[in-house]
Amino acid sequence: RFYLHGSAAVAAVLYTVVYANAVGRGGFAGLMPAGLTPTLQTELLVVLGLLTALQHLLAAVSSDRTGGAGEVARLHDELKAQHAALERQERDGAARRAFLEAVLAQLPAGVMIAGPDGRILVRNDRHRRMFSQEPSRLSDLPQGRMSTTQTTRLPFDRWPIVGALRDGKTTEGFSARVQLDDGQSIDANVCAAPVRGPAGELLGAVSVMTDVTERNKVVRELRANEQKLRVALQAAHMIVLEWRAADGRLARPEALADWLGLPPDAPLRAIADVLPHVHPDHADSLAEKIAGLMAGVPRCETVFRLKDGAAGRPEWVLSRSLALVDDTGQPTGVITSVLVDVTERYRQIDQLRLLESAVVHARDAVIILENKSRSGGGRSVLYANAAFAQMSGYTPAEVVGRSLHFLRGPNSDQRTLDRLRDALDAREPFQCELLNYRKDGSEYWVELSVVPVPDPTGACSHWVMIQRDVSDRKRAETELRQSREGLAEAQRIAHLGSWEYLISADVLNWSDEKYRIFGYEPGDITPTLPLYMAAIHPDDVERVARGFDHDRLNPPTTSRQVDLRVVRPNGEVRHITEQYYLECDADGRPVRYHGVTQDVTDRRQAQEQLVQAQKMELIGQMAGGIAHDFNNLLTGVIGNLDLITLPADDPNRRLIDTAVRAAYRATDMTRKLLGFARKSQLRTAPLALGPVVAEVTEFVGRTTDPRIRVQSAVRTAGRVEGDPTLLSQVLLNLCLNARDAMPNGGTLELRADDVTFPPHAPHRSGRTGEFVRLSVEDTGTGMTDAVKAHIFEPFFTTKPVGEGTGLGLPMVAGIVEQHRGWVECDTALGRGTRFDLYLPRYADSAPDLTATPAPPFRSQADTPADTPFPADRPPPTVLLVDDEEMIRELARTVLETNGFRVLEACDGEQAIDVFRTAQTIDLVLLDLTMPRMSGQDTFRALVDLDPSARVLFSSGYSADSLAGTDGSLGLLPKPYRPTELLAAVSAAVNGQPVIAG
Repeated sequence: RFYLHGSAAVAAVLYTVVYANAVGRGGFAGLMPAGLTPTLQTELLVVLGLLTALQHLLAAVSSDRTGGAGEVARLHDELKAQHAALERQERDGAARRAFLEAVLAQLPAGVMIAGPDGRILVRNDRHRRMFSQEPSRLSDLPQGRMSTTQTTRLPFDRWPIVGALRDGKTTEGFSARVQLDDGQSIDANVCAAPVRGPAGELLGAVSVMTDVTERNKVVRELRANEQKLRVALQAAHMIVLEWRAADGRLARPEALADWLGLPPDAPLRAIADVLPHVHPDHADSLAEKIAGLMAGVPRCETVFRLKDGAAGRPEWVLSRSLALVDDTGQPTGVITSVLVDVTERYRQIDQLRLLESAVVHARDAVIILENKSRSGGGRSVLYANAAFAQMSGYTPAEVVGRSLHFLRGPNSDQRTLDRLRDALDAREPFQCELLNYRKDGSEYWVELSVVPVPDPTGACSHWVMIQRDVSDRKRAETELRQSREGLAEAQRIAHLGSWEYLISADVLNWSDEKYRIFGYEPGDITPTLPLYMAAIHPDDVERVARGFDHDRLNPPTTSRQVDLRVVRPNGEVRHITEQYYLECDADGRPVRYHGVTQDVTDRRQAQEQLVQAQKMELIGQMAGGIAHDFNNLLTGVIGNLDLITLPADDPNRRLIDTAVRAAYRATDMTRKLLGFARKSQLRTAPLALGPVVAEVTEFVGRTTDPRIRVQSAVRTAGRVEGDPTLLSQVLLNLCLNARDAMPNGGTLELRADDVTFPPHAPHRSGRTGEFVRLSVEDTGTGMTDAVKAHIFEPFFTTKPVGEGTGLGLPMVAGIVEQHRGWVECDTALGRGTRFDLYLPRYADSAPDLTATPAPPFRSQADTPADTPFPADRPPPTVLLVDDEEMIRELARTVLETNGFRVLEACDGEQAIDVFRTAQTIDLVLLDLTMPRMSGQDTFRALVDLDPSARVLFSSGYSADSLAGTDGSLGLLPKPYRPTELLAAVSAAVNGQPVIAG
């Protein structure tokens, strides 16, 4: 028994040493209270192990009653020595345990250790101050006092120490809000971990709760201060830079690039790298300032201008630089520069200069008056421009310092002058017409406008008066009143009608053209105010009535304008503009309205059509550019996927095939984008539309819902010059949309007939001539006017997500316009939809082209073999010119693998250099769209160097882009496959033209 107990004691010591070493390596850090060093943790476990060993040894001695006396004596001596050693170790362990208990008591974190049954074994003083109760089990702790940072109460079963006991889960950095016994709440960081024995048995769990309230407060304050500083710098349009005086290297170049509005990859590593972006007029001065700072000048301030100033980026910059010094005043070699965006300030200065120039050279008289009137007189003049001197005959020197009372005369309207004075006293703007007198005593009428100029506080500091000489207009008005007949004719020509309304008599008078604008013949009706209001469009009635009521209560001092719609008796809606003036009597009461009405329907429609055309053109250019770039990417994707050869049973073969299918779906998307952008590849020829309509009708009838009856009617033998593939695609898109609009069945009809728009009866778009009209009509759900207004806009669709791209109808419009035609849509909700496609009729007697789609590529030469050239010949040399590195790598790999010698150039200028220095180049494969120098310009430069140069173009756009490149070998469209590349290059090297479909 003694030996058995001794072995157990040794095992306990070894167990303790293993634990201590693990703790020292950080492997069991979660088993000890937070805040203890690894050394203290190790010593604590060693003491506990030694005490366990001593207990086993004493038990062995006390219980052993057997054995020989000699053996007992020997063992007694050994035990005595061991006992003395253990006593020393026990004393050392007790001291260390007392030290550890003192450390645990002084820890700033609350520590709690619980047994596997939830019984609380240890709690330090900090934990007791948090929870003053003395619970014996975890479940006795106060419930509902711990919440997450979202203020959600944390259930007891989700406390970290409970999770450590129940699930063996270690929790670190758990943030919680804890309510203490005194009612206060703290921010706490809670850690919990299970404690396991040598065999993995659960011995308990330890939880450490640290009060981080102050730390969080400091962090929040720090973040708030950082945010305030960031906002302050942004609000002041400033940036602070640090750079070394020795070499000018910037501390944070990316921040400067962002502030200057430059691309992230802009080469800004040193302060001198800013110079290339500085306006040439300021670059030398700024370079001199930078050199001075680097040479030891302690401070510098300068203003410079950036070139190519764009919206949202600085143009004018104020720079203040200061050399940093240490505590002894010695330079540290670091310079701090503060850059301030003063663009707006300098723009305002420029605007002030322009305004000053405009005022000086204005044809209207501009006068600046003092704010307050002087006793016994009006407000003194502070400034008068040259136009005032020319208008009144008084020089500015004769006017400044005086009031404008000298302009009055015997026929000046005193009531108007009184209203002007009252408006000035009330600090209100005022407009009127006034009769003034020149220096020579002659009369002249002015249209006068006076407005207050506010100071920074909003109070009136000065008055600006503008006087326009309207004497000629007043005379013209008199002559106009005397020439009624001439006015009526002019109104008829200009679609401009005059009217007046006598308020007290309730009499409304219209000119002849006013009758016509409202859809009546002159004299057919008696105009009245109720008749006028009844003719206004229902959506505009309330607004117009409210405006007239407001005018009667607050008579305007100038003319007013209102835009509205009227509905003619035949239901036609017209857009009109009413310009009118309310005349008041001497007491300010409204007496008479008089004004003019102009029919602006045609102008509005023209403006809307122009805006729509411009918008669609812009979107088309964007779509074409996206499709072009995407075709470049797809060339690399499809080409590289084709180069991957895998056995049929390779598990990755399916993944490659899926990627190829996805790439071809993307190719179809770019084709639609190019169709919308009118950059599709056309293969036009005289084409009879009957076979095209028949083919589409047969396909749709065979594949669509049996409840939809598909029929066609071709009533024309006329032909058009078109691409059968694209026109078939247009009809198929319209048929698929019609099918989707008839979920419960219906009728879908395709028609083709001839229409003619003679010069005396043109189409409403203004076109004349003979056309073939293709119609696709369904009996489906139809569309509202709001939907119809957007159907030709790209990416607009009413279908659910994933069922439509919104490119079908834009592509239809783009292809038809590319064929020099147009599309019209007639639809109504619940009545169905009809699309009419108008294509110019072809008059020549060229042979018909069938509706068979053209192959994507063909040439006069077959696809070359792996070694297409004789061994005794040097391999042909091909110069690849493309700005996309991925495409160059793909083409180089394909061509070099098949026996070609390949040279590369990333743009036109580099291509010319390579072509000039190379000994022999059999073919140039040239991209059409490149930066710095276009493909066409590069082609012309190469031909100038060598008229016999063989050039094959490649592009993501259509063959239309080859205009002006006579002598080239054709076009290889992107995206292309390696086999297509080889076929095209082999044919072109032999001088054979390449024909792209």
